[in-house]
Amino acid sequence: DLDYAVYGLLSPMLYLLLWKHSAGACTPRTLTLEPECFIATQVDLLLHGLCLRGPAHGPGPARAPSPLSPPL
Repeated sequence: DLDYAVYGLLSPMLYLLLWKHSAGACTPRTLTLEPECFIATQVDLLLHGLCLRGPAHGPGPARAPSPLSPPL
C-alpha cells in the first residue's frame, strides 16, 4: 500500500528529529546517535531486511556495535 509505504519511509526521519530535539537532550553525551549511520542502517534494512543471509544454523554475520551502546 503506497500510502503506508510513505509513512514507513518518513518515520526514521521523524525519529531523528525527535531524538535531536527531545530525547537526545536528556541523554548522556556517551549515547550519541549518528544520523548518517542511522539512515544507512534504515536503507540496508529496507533493501535487504527480508533477504536470507547465509545458512540458518551457523553464526550470523559480524555486526558493528550499536551507536547507542555504551563504550566498553
